[in-house]
Amino acid sequence: MNTNTIFIIVIVVIAVLGLFVIPRILVKRAVNQVISILRQHNATSAKTAKTVDELKLAPRSFFEGMLKVRDYKPFALDMLQKANIVRLTEDGKLYLSEETLATSKLSKWQTKASQYNPTTSTTQKDLKRPRFPF
Repeated sequence: MNTNTIFIIVIVVIAVLGLFVIPRILVKRAVNQVISILRQHNATSAKTAKTVDELKLAPRSFFEGMLKVRDYKPFALDMLQKANIVRLTEDGKLYLSEETLATSKLSKWQTKASQYNPTTSTTQKDLKRPRFPF
Protein backbone atom coordinates (compact mmCIF):
# COMPACT_ATOMS: atom_id res chain seq x y z
CA MET A 1 0.00 0.00 0.00
CA ASN A 2 1.28 3.40 -0.81
CA THR A 3 0.79 6.53 1.24
CA ASN A 4 -2.07 7.83 -0.94
CA THR A 5 -4.16 4.73 -0.22
CA ILE A 6 -3.52 4.97 3.51
CA PHE A 7 -4.39 8.65 3.44
CA ILE A 8 -7.70 7.96 1.67
CA ILE A 9 -8.58 5.20 4.16
CA VAL A 10 -7.88 7.55 7.08
CA ILE A 11 -10.06 10.26 5.52
CA VAL A 12 -12.93 7.78 5.01
CA VAL A 13 -12.69 6.55 8.62
CA ILE A 14 -12.75 10.13 9.92
CA ALA A 15 -15.74 10.93 7.69
CA VAL A 16 -17.66 7.89 8.98
CA LEU A 17 -16.92 8.89 12.56
CA GLY A 18 -17.97 12.47 11.89
CA LEU A 19 -21.19 11.55 10.12
CA PHE A 20 -22.48 8.62 12.17
CA VAL A 21 -20.70 7.88 15.44
CA ILE A 22 -20.14 11.32 16.96
CA PRO A 23 -23.71 12.63 16.39
CA ARG A 24 -25.11 9.45 17.98
CA ILE A 25 -22.96 10.00 21.07
CA LEU A 26 -24.05 13.65 21.24
CA VAL A 27 -27.74 12.69 20.93
CA LYS A 28 -27.36 10.14 23.75
CA ARG A 29 -25.79 12.85 25.89
CA ALA A 30 -28.59 15.29 25.03
CA VAL A 31 -31.27 12.72 25.91
CA ASN A 32 -29.67 12.29 29.33
CA GLN A 33 -29.45 16.05 29.77
CA VAL A 34 -33.11 16.60 28.86
CA ILE A 35 -34.22 13.88 31.28
CA SER A 36 -32.05 15.42 34.00
CA ILE A 37 -33.42 18.90 33.33
CA LEU A 38 -37.01 17.68 33.56
CA ARG A 39 -36.28 15.89 36.84
CA GLN A 40 -34.38 18.83 38.32
CA HIS A 41 -37.35 21.09 37.57
CA ASN A 42 -39.64 18.42 39.04
CA ALA A 43 -41.61 18.24 35.78
CA THR A 44 -42.67 14.64 36.32
CA SER A 45 -46.45 14.95 36.25
CA ALA A 46 -49.09 16.95 34.46
CA LYS A 47 -49.60 19.07 37.59
CA THR A 48 -45.92 20.05 37.81
CA ALA A 49 -45.32 20.40 34.06
CA LYS A 50 -43.17 23.29 32.81
CA THR A 51 -42.96 25.24 29.58
CA VAL A 52 -40.08 24.86 27.15
CA ASP A 53 -38.86 28.33 28.11
CA GLU A 54 -38.94 27.52 31.84
CA LEU A 55 -36.85 24.42 31.14
CA LYS A 56 -34.54 26.41 28.82
CA LEU A 57 -34.97 23.82 26.07
CA ALA A 58 -36.20 26.14 23.33
CA PRO A 59 -34.34 25.88 20.03
CA ARG A 60 -31.82 28.58 19.35
CA SER A 61 -32.50 31.30 16.84
CA PHE A 62 -30.82 31.15 13.45
CA PHE A 63 -28.14 33.66 14.42
CA GLU A 64 -27.42 32.04 17.80
CA GLY A 65 -27.07 28.72 16.00
CA MET A 66 -24.49 30.16 13.66
CA LEU A 67 -22.36 31.51 16.48
CA LYS A 68 -22.45 28.54 18.87
CA VAL A 69 -21.83 24.83 18.76
CA ARG A 70 -24.87 22.75 17.76
CA ASP A 71 -27.29 22.04 20.60
CA TYR A 72 -28.81 18.55 20.39
CA LYS A 73 -31.26 19.07 23.28
CA PRO A 74 -34.18 20.31 21.12
CA PHE A 75 -33.70 17.27 18.87
CA ALA A 76 -33.54 14.97 21.91
CA LEU A 77 -36.69 16.59 23.34
CA ASP A 78 -38.50 15.99 20.05
CA MET A 79 -37.33 12.38 20.02
CA LEU A 80 -38.53 11.88 23.61
CA GLN A 81 -41.91 13.43 22.73
CA LYS A 82 -42.33 11.08 19.76
CA ALA A 83 -41.55 8.14 22.05
CA ASN A 84 -44.21 9.48 24.47
CA ILE A 85 -41.63 9.72 27.25
CA VAL A 86 -42.02 13.48 27.45
CA ARG A 87 -45.66 14.42 27.27
CA LEU A 88 -47.37 17.68 26.40
CA THR A 89 -50.26 19.01 28.46
CA GLU A 90 -53.26 20.79 26.96
CA ASP A 91 -51.77 24.17 27.84
CA GLY A 92 -48.44 23.41 26.10
CA LYS A 93 -46.35 22.38 29.12
CA LEU A 94 -43.98 19.42 29.20
CA TYR A 95 -43.46 16.68 31.75
CA LEU A 96 -41.54 13.42 31.99
CA SER A 97 -43.48 10.16 32.11
CA GLU A 98 -41.34 8.00 34.40
CA GLU A 99 -43.47 4.90 33.69
CA THR A 100 -42.98 5.13 29.93
CA LEU A 101 -39.28 5.86 30.37
CA ALA A 102 -38.80 2.80 32.57
CA THR A 103 -40.32 0.52 29.95
CA SER A 104 -38.73 2.12 26.89
CA LYS A 105 -35.54 1.20 25.07
CA LEU A 106 -34.15 4.62 26.01
CA SER A 107 -33.87 3.58 29.65
CA LYS A 108 -30.62 1.79 28.80
CA TRP A 109 -29.17 5.13 27.64
CA GLN A 110 -29.54 6.67 31.08
CA THR A 111 -26.51 7.51 33.14
CA LYS A 112 -26.46 7.94 36.90
CA ALA A 113 -26.98 11.68 36.53
CA SER A 114 -30.16 11.28 34.50
CA GLN A 115 -31.48 8.69 36.97
CA TYR A 116 -31.78 11.45 39.56
CA ASN A 117 -34.77 11.03 41.82
CA PRO A 118 -35.79 14.20 43.72
CA THR A 119 -37.15 12.12 46.62
CA THR A 120 -33.71 10.70 47.41
CA SER A 121 -30.89 12.53 49.14
CA THR A 122 -28.86 13.07 45.95
CA THR A 123 -27.29 16.53 45.99
CA GLN A 124 -26.72 18.96 43.13
CA LYS A 125 -22.99 18.33 43.50
CA ASP A 126 -23.56 14.72 42.43
CA LEU A 127 -25.29 15.93 39.27
CA LYS A 128 -22.76 18.48 38.00
CA ARG A 129 -20.95 16.40 35.40
CA PRO A 130 -22.46 13.11 34.28
CA ARG A 131 -19.92 10.50 33.33
CA PHE A 132 -20.63 8.55 30.19
CA PRO A 133 -19.53 4.94 29.81
CA PHE A 134 -18.59 5.26 26.16
